[in-house]
Amino acid sequence: MDNHSIGLCAEHLSFSYVKECSVINNISFSISAGKITALIGPNGCGKSTLFSLLTGKLKPDAGNIILDGQNISDIKRRDIARRVSVVHQQNTAPNDITVRRLVAMGRTPYQTLFSSAQNKNDSDAVERALQITNTEKHADRMISTLSGGQRQRVWLAMALAQATDILLLDEVTAYLDIYYQLSILKLVQNLNREYGMTIVLVMHDVNQALTYSDEVMVMQKGEMAAFGKTSEIITPERIRDAFRVNSRIKSCDGKPFCFFTD
Repeated sequence: MDNHSIGLCAEHLSFSYVKECSVINNISFSISAGKITALIGPNGCGKSTLFSLLTGKLKPDAGNIILDGQNISDIKRRDIARRVSVVHQQNTAPNDITVRRLVAMGRTPYQTLFSSAQNKNDSDAVERALQITNTEKHADRMISTLSGGQRQRVWLAMALAQATDILLLDEVTAYLDIYYQLSILKLVQNLNREYGMTIVLVMHDVNQALTYSDEVMVMQKGEMAAFGKTSEIITPERIRDAFRVNSRIKSCDGKPFCFFTD
């Protein structure tokens, strides 16, 4: 993967569901290539809306999303899917589909009406994705028989099969127990460290953002309150302003950890 060619940024982005009621208000930023960027903020701050704008699911009222120097509104959906893969908080699939078949759907952007059958590149990409996510042992099982944490790994595998440089994740650890939360986050970190993927993930847990992200964007009331190196941006003052709780940040095993005092 050539991280030097990657670029995802927003220019003066604004969006509202209802006229005169802005949800995203004039946000501009650039995602650092080869980094893990966390998007955090209180409920209702606009995180999910911003995520939908980044994925092209929503169209901005003003401003632009730029991918590799192009406005995504000018890029075909198939071409976007070859550059950016997305995993949502909740994903649906037919109950009778196997893990391997679901992961193979990640190759759809590379197929045409005249060549819908898998070729060797497709098969190799699927097997590689299964191995990286440690889901090959479930390859012949129906997706409906897996636990929530196992399913999220499969959805990550499908995203990996797309062979993109950028991965967007929307609260993929929601509803999972601690074991699977950490398992998924360690996998995400490995995708970044070992395979150079640029990753943007919406998160709720401040300490998980401290542990697993390189950079963080803090949102408040539809605006970008701060954006930068995680250890510098997440401070007691910032947490109090964004989440209305008091906290202390201490070193734990050489890493910063946030203790909430309210």
